[in-house]
Amino acid sequence: YHYLTEDVTTDKADYRNCNTAICLHGQDIISKSGSRIFDAFKGSTVTVTDCAESAGQIRGSNKESNGSALWIRAGGALRFYNGHITDNQTAGDGTVYVDMSNDASVPGGEFRMYGGEISGNTARRGAGIYVPSGGVRAPSVHILGGTITGNTGTGTGATGGGAGIVSFRPLEIGGDAKVYGNTAATAPADILLRNDGTFAGAIVVSEAYPLKEGAKLSYGLKEPESDQENLQFISGNPTVWDNSWVTYDGLAVKYKDGKFYTSADIVISAHDHDGHSWISVTEQT
Repeated sequence: YHYLTEDVTTDKADYRNCNTAICLHGQDIISKSGSRIFDAFKGSTVTVTDCAESAGQIRGSNKESNGSALWIRAGGALRFYNGHITDNQTAGDGTVYVDMSNDASVPGGEFRMYGGEISGNTARRGAGIYVPSGGVRAPSVHILGGTITGNTGTGTGATGGGAGIVSFRPLEIGGDAKVYGNTAATAPADILLRNDGTFAGAIVVSEAYPLKEGAKLSYGLKEPESDQENLQFISGNPTVWDNSWVTYDGLAVKYKDGKFYTSADIVISAHDHDGHSWISVTEQT
């Protein structure tokens, strides 16, 4: 590990064909001129953690294009264990941008979040994380802990929603992951699962890192009525949701005894048909 002993300013750190591990040690990595802070290119794995009681920050980017703070390129990987990604802004998409690959021999970018926090960032959409459509090999995103909250999405209409996460690809979510409390000009504000007819977002419940008590997720579709049959909405064994609260369309939901319940006497039922999963909302009588 490289242990920081003081705040560091950088114009942009490009990681190419290398493995790098950074412990913030309570110090900050700050964009010197508003440029992107990390680029993880093909063949590179960047690990970020923080062993200090008060976590250091990755902050200060102010770009007009996608991926304001961190861009994980095709063939690159970033593992985020602890720290605080905050105070980054872009008129484009994604504070953390996890890219697809146009080369069949190169995997899409990989982002793994085990802890830490992504908050206080602003983007058109995906002010926490943006996962695009397109390409021949998909990016890989695993939210297995940590918190994504308090981010702001400025986009409206077709480019709005998903201030926490926007994804055209499956997301593996597990552990005590929390994605909630983000603000967007267009709903849903937290996790927006998109379907462009070719690529579809989904929440895949992690088997290796089952959801724990305290996990908190809020998610939705851009157009639930038209996307429902074509979008894999939830997959995995729903029993791992025991004692975990999520929200759907503003309802607080808890899985118990084979059904999804809310405090408003609403039952959320899981359905599976022809390889597609979704949930429905019915009022108890």
